[in-house]
Amino acid sequence: MSKRRKGIIPEFKNLVEILEEAVIHEQESHDYYLEAAERTQDPELQRFLRHLAEVELTHKADLEAKLEMVRAGQDMINDLIYAFGDPPP
Repeated sequence: MSKRRKGIIPEFKNLVEILEEAVIHEQESHDYYLEAAERTQDPELQRFLRHLAEVELTHKADLEAKLEMVRAGQDMINDLIYAFGDPPP
């Protein structure tokens, strides 16, 4: 589970950091629901918790796609800056 204390949100420098953190939390939520499913004997509850775990993986995949888009956009900006003579950051 996350080492982040409830209610404490770290300071982020950019959108990449925010999305990277969100991906981690989606994975943690997935793992939490699967562990909860393993700890119950109720088949209906197990099925529901496994469904929630799958939903979290869908969220994670969506965020990862957005993260790659942001990274690609930043790479393009860096390439343009470099093309005008400034070194990339």
